[in-house]
Amino acid sequence: GDGSGDGGDGSDGGGDDSRNSRLLKPSRRAHKPQPLSEDTSMTDVVALDCEMVGVGASGFESRLASVCIVNKFLNPVYFSYCVPPVPITDYRTQWSGVTPAHLRKAPPFEQVQREVAEIVRGRVVVGHDLINDFQVLGFSHPQQLVRDTARGLPRFFCRGSGRPRKLRRSDRILTALGNSSKA
Repeated sequence: GDGSGDGGDGSDGGGDDSRNSRLLKPSRRAHKPQPLSEDTSMTDVVALDCEMVGVGASGFESRLASVCIVNKFLNPVYFSYCVPPVPITDYRTQWSGVTPAHLRKAPPFEQVQREVAEIVRGRVVVGHDLINDFQVLGFSHPQQLVRDTARGLPRFFCRGSGRPRKLRRSDRILTALGNSSKA
């Protein structure tokens, strides 16, 4: 595993999770994003997004299923699915896009966790509600290097109502966030 698996077997994987395949048609598919340019270099600012599946009897506990890291040019520098260390009880396909087929040949959680930790070490990490992403990754990141669009960045992301919004034009704001002194 180089962490670049894309799950591109063409199947939707719905056959393994009959509850999700009968009730839900995924509104999006988890996949490795395509580069927007040729610059896939590692930059001092990266954006992170994790997709989660449910575990436990109720499926309410979240575990990592995929992670994507893009550089400040919005080009992917890392993407991987991963198999959680405990059985999955809810793929949350309608939100995560993850299906059983994506995880069949995915590396174990511990490997993906090590690879992601190495990539983000010493870098500014931008994302939405990163507290959840770092929680499922099982490690923290220095607060001075975190730019969370859901917390503490009203001058960049809040509407007039003061409520945060998700990243919309991250290509225009990643550099500004990397230079921001407020976390």
